[in-house]
Amino acid sequence: MTRTVKGLQALSFILAVGLGLAQAAQAETLLRWTEGSADRGTRAQAYHWFADTVSKRSNGDVRFKFYFGGALMGHAANVSGIGSGTADIGQIIGAYNPKELLAYAVTDVPIVGIDAWVGMMAAYELATTNPTMQKMFDGLNLTYIANQSTGPVEMVCKKLDFKSLDDIKGAKLRGSGPFSPIMTSLGANVISLSQEDVYSALDTGLVSCNQQYIQGVIPYRQYEVTDQLILIDLGQIFAFGLVMNKDSYERLPEKDRKIIRETGREFIDHYGKLLYDAIDGDLAKMKKEGSEFHMTVTSLSDADKAKLSQAADAYVGTWIKQANAAGLPGQELREEFVRLVGKYDAIREQKGYPWAPK
Repeated sequence: MTRTVKGLQALSFILAVGLGLAQAAQAETLLRWTEGSADRGTRAQAYHWFADTVSKRSNGDVRFKFYFGGALMGHAANVSGIGSGTADIGQIIGAYNPKELLAYAVTDVPIVGIDAWVGMMAAYELATTNPTMQKMFDGLNLTYIANQSTGPVEMVCKKLDFKSLDDIKGAKLRGSGPFSPIMTSLGANVISLSQEDVYSALDTGLVSCNQQYIQGVIPYRQYEVTDQLILIDLGQIFAFGLVMNKDSYERLPEKDRKIIRETGREFIDHYGKLLYDAIDGDLAKMKKEGSEFHMTVTSLSDADKAKLSQAADAYVGTWIKQANAAGLPGQELREEFVRLVGKYDAIREQKGYPWAPK
């Protein structure tokens, strides 16, 4: 074999190796994940599960780098930040971007007693099939991936001795989102505060009650400055999604896009189980006599549930008018979401939850 031939073979080998390395590098995509909250709790666990699952199923072709605690941007900036490509993936919350996410906010319009998994699945199907919703996400340069829920909206109170909804008339209540006008209509004096400021407000008497989720009472240490948990189940926040930058998503090969779509659907079941476990665990701690977290747990009477539902229904018209004024089919969106809630409620009744089938 001549030196020339040997040299050409060596050069071919080097080029082949280099091409292989270049193709491998090109196939691997690192996506920046922005998250305003700390790396702990139910949401963080679910996000890590999603990232690990996509990475495993794609054989490492898609990986994620997390920026927790607002290191990349805060919650309110996610719609524009992910849409512009400052981050590739993260959560969006309708309450922080009411104008941009007005169509998505139909899922926040309260339904008293709605189930978390049922609402997440209804929101998921609405977001992935409804033309108005799809147009909204396209206009924001976002690709919808999955849905989340806060869990049911409850109240924690201090020295209120709540026995019925009549007891909140004149009470100072910290509230937020679409739930504030409902509580105002029932006679509460609603004040807007961040959850971070509620502890001192309850401690000093600035407010007597706080709109809260069961799994939020212990992390915010609000059991230290309240004595009663009132299970009003006013509704849940479902305009609370996981999205990707549309360009980042579409740059991926179809096989990886499919993996992300399928894992996004499964995310709802995985997150749902984590959420229910957290709610059940914390509620048990608060009910336990002698526990440091113990407080009186009160449920609404059937009459109060009917009164609360009537007040919530009155807010529906307000949202529909806002949506119509913005050029959206408000009534149709609401009816479609309610229909989907009924669909998945029937599935739950018949089959149970995916993680606890009947």
